[in-house]
Amino acid sequence: MHGKLGIRLSGTGVLGVVSASGVALVCYFILSFLAAVEDLPGDRTMRDLQDAAPVSVSGLEAGWRSRENGNQWALSPRRNLDIGVLSLELARRGSVGQREQSANLQAARDGFTAALRATPLSAFAWNGLTFTETALGAPRERVEQLFQMSIINAPVEERLGIPRVAFGLRNENWLTHETRNLLRRQIRLAASITPDDLVTLLDHINRRDQIADYLSSIGGHDELVHKLQK
Repeated sequence: MHGKLGIRLSGTGVLGVVSASGVALVCYFILSFLAAVEDLPGDRTMRDLQDAAPVSVSGLEAGWRSRENGNQWALSPRRNLDIGVLSLELARRGSVGQREQSANLQAARDGFTAALRATPLSAFAWNGLTFTETALGAPRERVEQLFQMSIINAPVEERLGIPRVAFGLRNENWLTHETRNLLRRQIRLAASITPDDLVTLLDHINRRDQIADYLSSIGGHDELVHKLQK
């Protein structure tokens, strides 16, 4: 009798566990759906940013709100990364005041940091945090470490090549030998994969001659070197 009762209780327990798991799964899908609905207004903004299309301040703010609202239903590393990107872009806009700019930079730091807690190998989060901490006036040693992590975790990420080269060349005078070597690899990568974008960047920061000399010295980029020397 006790054996039968024990079996019956065990069966009831199993049914309870299965039932609870089913409820939890349903709740998860509902929350994920509600979060996805909140994401919709910001999806267009993120696509435009990725495509380098114009995005207004109001568009950035709407995108930021959509990601914050989505996180209220279901936390997501991707949403936190987007919050970092949108906050950093808002901070870069000259139309905001100093106090608001500081708040946006702090929000960017929080977003990128939260993304890295869940996805520590995210080169995009490391890259965003590099630019954020630079704007916040972090010590150079920390900024350089973040810059290195961005490159090490995705050394051939095409979408990050030009931003990395831009950051590295602008701050080359205080980078260590190790980091300069990482930068040179990014320059070679950009020269091979996105040469036109590299030329545009070098024009903007007035580094045509320097990079033309470097690429000429290593060989393999004759066409680009000729274009830079015009």
